[in-house]
Amino acid sequence: MLGTVNGHDHELARSFAGALAAFVTTGTPNGDGLADWHPYGTGTDPGPYVMRFGPHPA
Repeated sequence: MLGTVNGHDHELARSFAGALAAFVTTGTPNGDGLADWHPYGTGTDPGPYVMRFGPHPA
């Protein structure tokens, strides 16, 4: 068993599901209310970019 599920777990699931749904429908995981997810190796900083899901995304 993974342990007790709490509010942070539900928020993580909503964030991930939102990013996945945005990616499937638009080709990008960015969307309203979601953290900005930069493409790998683009912009002035060639990356790599990593999306951290959790109570305080970085």
